[in-house]
Amino acid sequence: MGRNLLRAVIVMLAVLVIFGFEASQNPAEAARTKLLFPYVTNISGWDTGIAITYVTLNLPMTGPTPTGKCTVYYQGTLWGGGYPPSPQTIDPIHMGETITFTLSQGGVPGSPPGNSTEGFQGYMLVDCNFTKARGLAFISDYAGNAASTYLAEVVK
Repeated sequence: MGRNLLRAVIVMLAVLVIFGFEASQNPAEAARTKLLFPYVTNISGWDTGIAITYVTLNLPMTGPTPTGKCTVYYQGTLWGGGYPPSPQTIDPIHMGETITFTLSQGGVPGSPPGNSTEGFQGYMLVDCNFTKARGLAFISDYAGNAASTYLAEVVK
């Protein structure tokens, strides 16, 4: 039994190394997704819409679905000065669900008053406590003459 256990450990370590999981990696960090939105804005007639999805490849889904939570961090400036908004939380987000919000409407739905993203420009980092988060940003002018979209970058 000792040799079989040793072989199993060696095989497991080899699989982890091949697939890029370091033995010293914190398992809690391995079960997270961090999304970088490198440019978001709500100044000078522009607005950014955000979509964050908890992706599942297990279709069709039956029964209760797992839920997760994401924290949105803002780094940049507010029009006219001031500090960026405090972190905002998306809780819950269900597997298979997409949450949408715009900066002009204050950011994440349910955020407390006084923590608005109106007049913000910079970048966003979204930290989700599940592995399959994906994001999309839509930047447009209020007149509807110009628009652009991009996918958030998955970072670790």
